[in-house]
Amino acid sequence: MSYMNKLVYLAKEILNEKIAESKYKFDKSKSEIDKEEYEKLLEDMKKINYLDTETIRKYSKKTFQKKKFDFCLGIFDNVNEQTTKKIEKEALQTEVYGVGVYSNDIVENVFCTYPLNDIEKRKQKVKNIRGVDFVFTIYANEDDKIRKIIQNEFYNYLNKK
Repeated sequence: MSYMNKLVYLAKEILNEKIAESKYKFDKSKSEIDKEEYEKLLEDMKKINYLDTETIRKYSKKTFQKKKFDFCLGIFDNVNEQTTKKIEKEALQTEVYGVGVYSNDIVENVFCTYPLNDIEKRKQKVKNIRGVDFVFTIYANEDDKIRKIIQNEFYNYLNKK
């Protein structure tokens, strides 16, 4: 049984109150996690009021392998199901995920097209995608300026938190 499956199973047991702490006997030979991890997990799971994918993701083994920060950039005039799934998947693999939306001027002058929606509508579309922590405007096309914008927005997000 994979770690994630064990985690789901354990969470369901705790939530259904099928196990009692006094009855628990740890058998390291049958476990992929050590006793300390299990006890911490058990304690954390008891604090959970409901079981959802984000909570399970938070306690999965992959948490320790996640990137701290990631982002994507785009126009986001038409946010379809494929785009939404891609962003949700990327957001699951990071602790903080930001999305940069190009300003109307950049879309017109650099990409030589006209956005269908104004910047606020486009930002709102992306903000509604699960896993997106913050959305910001990209008003430059040079790599150095974009990098600075991303860094500033990331630090702003952390300071608000």
